[in-house]
Amino acid sequence: MTDKGHSEEYFGEFRDFWWNKDYIDLLAKRWDLNSYSTLLDVGCGLCHWSKILCSYLKKPAKVVALDNDPKWAKGNANARDYFCKQKVDLEFVEGNAYQIPFSDDSFDIVTCQTVLIHLKDPLHALTEMKRVLKKGGLLICAEPNNIAGTLIRSSLDEEENIEEITERTKFRLIYEKGKKKIGEGDSSFGDFLPGYFSKVGLKEIKVYQSDKCLPMYPPYNSPEEIALVKTLNQWVDNNEGPFDYEQSLQYFKAVNKDEAYIDFFNRQWRKNIEEIKLINQGIDREKYHMAGARIMYVTSGMK
Repeated sequence: MTDKGHSEEYFGEFRDFWWNKDYIDLLAKRWDLNSYSTLLDVGCGLCHWSKILCSYLKKPAKVVALDNDPKWAKGNANARDYFCKQKVDLEFVEGNAYQIPFSDDSFDIVTCQTVLIHLKDPLHALTEMKRVLKKGGLLICAEPNNIAGTLIRSSLDEEENIEEITERTKFRLIYEKGKKKIGEGDSSFGDFLPGYFSKVGLKEIKVYQSDKCLPMYPPYNSPEEIALVKTLNQWVDNNEGPFDYEQSLQYFKAVNKDEAYIDFFNRQWRKNIEEIKLINQGIDREKYHMAGARIMYVTSGMK
């Protein structure tokens, strides 16, 4: 048994550096956030996303943080203290995105960050999010394309050959295909957000892309680099990296149980772990560097 909440392994210090403040300032202006007072954060976790948005709300403001994991639904002192300082009322509620425990037309804003990528039926969740929006309310979803990151290069693979690149990409494609087949969501669902917003009947749909990159270069002394190095060290210590071995193997078997597939999985898994160790060694020698692009869509629509 574990007392960890869902996605807790991704809630490290680096999570605090996902967004550039001046970019959020721009989005807040585009959305006219200071004209809204109530916000529902679906799949809130530790409230990383609603903590970013709450300061732009019209005061007095209220944020409801909803999560289906009892650990996160209990709330936490850090979040309560932060929202209190922002003069925003905060309420934690246990519930899930498929059956949001609020009546129709309850919130000015409904939002989520990296939640839909974990859901078997994101259309159902989006329909529920729209239901609890007030007329004229705003739905905001921040969801990635995680496949694209496989092709982001660093000094570690500057001389990598085509076969190595292809195998790394194939591994990620099978991983995501199996995850979706098992019913645990599409890790690159961000690509489909505007189409799904249209399906549920939202209007004035806007799609933006985060301008945040994850650069790494000597001497690695920025706050986000320090946090990322800490995360990389943890991945080396657990000898699995960011993913769980048994879970990842399950995804592969969902796609194909043939021995050749499993052999490919184990071979690439070992290589992935070795690459993380090489990254750490490169950082220690101040030889590792990357620009660190990623794709995170921010999609909004009005009811």
